Amino acid sequence: RLGERHKLNDGLVAFWVDDENGYRGDTYFSPLDPQVLTMQARPSDQIDDRDGLHLSMLMDPRGNIHATTGFFPVKTLELPPALYKDILRSIEVVFLAAPVLGPQGLVNISLPQEEGFDWAWIERTP
Repeated sequence: RLGERHKLNDGLVAFWVDDENGYRGDTYFSPLDPQVLTMQARPSDQIDDRDGLHLSMLMDPRGNIHATTGFFPVKTLELPPALYKDILRSIEVVFLAAPVLGPQGLVNISLPQEEGFDWAWIERTP
């Protein structure tokens, strides 16, 4: 299994299995999706270097990727900051921040429901 959605520092968003034509079946996998990419275990004398998978991953470069086999300890993969630090400094992201009108002391905003996630209101107080 790749990615661990319950770990706040896991940066994996999605991944694709590469093949000679691009991506196998044009299917992506995500730690948030209950569908899991699985590989069958085989005796080590039946495995060679050609049995590996090549993956393309979409991730937050500041996070880690957790790889779990269920047998070996969890392996944590991370990108060295030197590979992305300067690039992230040059990116500017803008989110709309506008007043929210409503009764005093009550925040009432329509939000989508996402299974396994909860919305929280966070604000900075002076």
